Amino acid sequence: MSETNALWVSPCVTEEIYPLELPNGHINFEKFWQLAKQVTEFITWKQVVCPFEKNTKVITFLQASPVLLENALALASFECEPPDNNLEKERYKTLKRLPLKKRALSKGPYAPPHAFLNLSPL
Repeated sequence: MSETNALWVSPCVTEEIYPLELPNGHINFEKFWQLAKQVTEFITWKQVVCPFEKNTKVITFLQASPVLLENALALASFECEPPDNNLEKERYKTLKRLPLKKRALSKGPYAPPHAFLNLSPL
């Protein structure tokens, strides 16, 4: 499966929540059921015909963008829309102090979409 067709598997089918083997040694069929549901949804969406014209800049951006962890997504959100209250401001300060390693996976440095697409931020 190519990178552009990679299947995102939600945390519900990861080893932490649904282990492969149950404590009694039996196979965890719930894990495989959850995975099968996600694969089925993925296949269904792959077959949908998009009514819009392809935009190469957007496609390139999506293929080249780093995969962000939860902290990186929150930081990106605050960069687009500043924190409103004290709780959000504290969260933003905490996120800014985190090392880069804690913010993104290894696909590359974070760049806001408007920087890549030569668009002005909203």
